[in-house]
Amino acid sequence: MNNSNSRQRDPELLREWYKEPLCQNASRAMGTLVRKGCERHLIEGYLGRIVGYRRTKGGIQIYKGPSPAEVARQLRARAYQLRKVARRMAELRKVWGLWERLVEAGCLHVPEELQQTAAKLSRVRTKGYADWNPHQEAVLDLLGLVQSTTGRYHYAEVSDLINGFYYYQALSQGRTPDDMQYDVDILKMVVSRQRQRAARKRGRERSGDRSVERPRAFTPEDIRPLRERIIGPDPNPARD
Repeated sequence: MNNSNSRQRDPELLREWYKEPLCQNASRAMGTLVRKGCERHLIEGYLGRIVGYRRTKGGIQIYKGPSPAEVARQLRARAYQLRKVARRMAELRKVWGLWERLVEAGCLHVPEELQQTAAKLSRVRTKGYADWNPHQEAVLDLLGLVQSTTGRYHYAEVSDLINGFYYYQALSQGRTPDDMQYDVDILKMVVSRQRQRAARKRGRERSGDRSVERPRAFTPEDIRPLRERIIGPDPNPARD
């Protein structure tokens, strides 16, 4: 456990740490992973990230912004406003003499574009957007390092290392070590959930967002109201 903190290098502290069976398991786990090809300084770096966050039963909340429900309400409100502007722009497009100017400005399709933007905002998924968990991310990074180096996750050894480092951190800070421990089942669950999230993401990427349509071309049907206002109704309307 190389660290620039002189207190963590205190021989008395190390002897106290080695008396704990939990920490003896961590020392053996480190030796096992190093023999299998993992680099000690990389493992210690990941463990330093993991123990840098205090464990809580409810997880770690870093983000302090609006709730997912509040963000969803704001998105719905913005989508409603865009649709309202789109309807007004569609009415403005019927004004005599303005159609050509809108074409020149490249904004003839603004109503349709606003409607499509509103539809996209309505499809934004807000559930869990603020659930970034750097502690869990660090655990996954350590497991990924071990798996990519040895071909296995070595859940038991990683569990022993994390628990041992938490115990050492508590001793170095003069705190009483807590009784919360990372067991093998917890680590397996973390990896399983990560795989499920990755699978869902790949599924969305393969299927694509087919509900998004391109702006439709401007047709004669769109300018029929304008034509009727300028030259009057068609004397020979098409019959169904």
